[in-house]
Amino acid sequence: MTGHSWAFFRLLQPVWIRFLPIVFCMASWSLADSTDENCGQSFNVTPTNPVILKSPNHPSQYNNHAHCEYDFNGPDGTRLKFSYLTFEVEDRSTFYGHCHDQLILKETVNGTEYETRRTVNCGILRGKVIFSKTNYVRGVFTSDATRTFRGFRIQIEAIGGPTNLPDLSHSNDWTTQRETNFWDDDYSTATPPTTISALKRIQMMNQSFFRCSTAMRIDFNETKYIASPNYPEKYANSLYCAFPIQGPEGSVLQFDTEDFSLEGQTPPVCRDTFSITDYPSLYQGRSVMYCGSKGPDQYRSATNNVRVRFITDVSVTDRGYNISVSAIPVQPEITNVPPGSTGTFTSPNYPQPYPLLSNRTYHFITAPDYRLLFQSDKLHIEYDASCMYDYLEFMEFDNYTSKFTRPLGRRFCGAIPNFNLQSDTNQVVVNFVTDSTSHWTGFNISVQAISKTPPLYNVSANGTIYLTSLNYPRAYAPSTKTTYNILAPSGYVLQFSSVSFDVEGPLSEKCPHDYLQFFERRAKKVIRLDGPERFCGRIGPEELRSTTRYVKAIFFTDDSLSLTGFNISIKAVPLTSQQPSLASKAARRRTAFLFIVLGSSLHLVVQNLSL
Repeated sequence: MTGHSWAFFRLLQPVWIRFLPIVFCMASWSLADSTDENCGQSFNVTPTNPVILKSPNHPSQYNNHAHCEYDFNGPDGTRLKFSYLTFEVEDRSTFYGHCHDQLILKETVNGTEYETRRTVNCGILRGKVIFSKTNYVRGVFTSDATRTFRGFRIQIEAIGGPTNLPDLSHSNDWTTQRETNFWDDDYSTATPPTTISALKRIQMMNQSFFRCSTAMRIDFNETKYIASPNYPEKYANSLYCAFPIQGPEGSVLQFDTEDFSLEGQTPPVCRDTFSITDYPSLYQGRSVMYCGSKGPDQYRSATNNVRVRFITDVSVTDRGYNISVSAIPVQPEITNVPPGSTGTFTSPNYPQPYPLLSNRTYHFITAPDYRLLFQSDKLHIEYDASCMYDYLEFMEFDNYTSKFTRPLGRRFCGAIPNFNLQSDTNQVVVNFVTDSTSHWTGFNISVQAISKTPPLYNVSANGTIYLTSLNYPRAYAPSTKTTYNILAPSGYVLQFSSVSFDVEGPLSEKCPHDYLQFFERRAKKVIRLDGPERFCGRIGPEELRSTTRYVKAIFFTDDSLSLTGFNISIKAVPLTSQQPSLASKAARRRTAFLFIVLGSSLHLVVQNLSL
């Protein structure tokens, strides 16, 4: 039949005949997925009569597009124990970790419904045991249109229930308490994987063993192990495992490889990857990646919080990894900076490039009534817009928390000339962190102890002094508040004029970034000097006069741009030669206004008379 004849024949067909193949396919699809005896059952479970739940077609592969619902009933006063004898269900493969195929268990406790987490709903599980809180649990098994596996075989038993149920109204409590956690991610009840050496096998059986997507906490003098799913057998394709590891305050985490074999060569040529990312206080942390046969070797994190990720593609799989994790106390050497003295500290190997994957902490302390001033001609650290790779981070001591939790400025990286930073307290910890890529010459920073009490600037009669920003004409320090107290002799007032003025701003009239202000006390009230509220940009005070002999100037800076600052002359002028007060100025303005109105009226009168 030719193409034209076939087209003519199709036009003569009734419409319903064209859809017969689709109808038959849908019928066969529905029958294939719903006729299995293991899909959708109700089970009565007693202490003497455990039941076995199997996936459709088990031990053969289950079908695509399955949807099976199960009910499990136990006698009053009992709860249910689910023992996963075999469990092989298509795992998570998307970035967000959603299961393709999954078995979800659900129950209602005190009016709230709970269900199992994703980490126990799919993938490959062996030896997993889950306990319910009540005697009634529902189960739902679904599969999508992609791959299928052997499914599951689970034994359900009715056991004695707890005498009193805890309050599970908050899901966080439900998932974090080990004894009261119905849907537990802790695999300590599972058969622990083994290592190559018998000694490591015994160690791992005596300690908690954590698998895919399970949070871990480590104390001092403790070592735990993380391993790829199914280790030492081959891991699955399309895995996305991500979980946090936290050590105690004042520690870093050390990772050492016991066994490591992932698809790929060396970064960045990787197929399957194992990565460790720090969780610092301000920005996203540094990250290091491993693949092939080389895992972490005495790698130390920058903080006590990290996130571990294990990601696999859809091709070749391998044996996986077994890595030990331990918490190492950080005890930086304390450097005492005497008042008025100056010291220096440098990056490792300075002036040669600093090492990769280093974590150095410096601790400085001075007298209680003093603060610390950090200065350097230039910093040269690997640059990134968010300083997430190599960086310097300054943290001040917070008396409220009794910890170093107050950031001093932002993170610092890149090439920074004329570096300046001034603390508010007498204790500062400096963290220098580098990653595994580029490294530069680093830094040589001086640290000086300066008094917290603002100095008093005395201006002699008819004399002149000069007031400058800290470090002028070099860039002033960010994130500071500097106070200047200026005093003139009796019978004199102060006059301020700019010699040089270069301060960040203004983006608006109110100088939101860096600015200089002048205050004095009048009639027991502190008020600003007559003139602009704040000075910033390139316009400083010009013949700005006080009405009293004592003035306080305050210079505020934020954590962004730092410029050369200011140089201001201050003169002591006799009180009789000061500029008119606000009252006299207002009186003069009113008088001038009256003269203008009177002149306009007279002009109108003259015009009317002439007409």
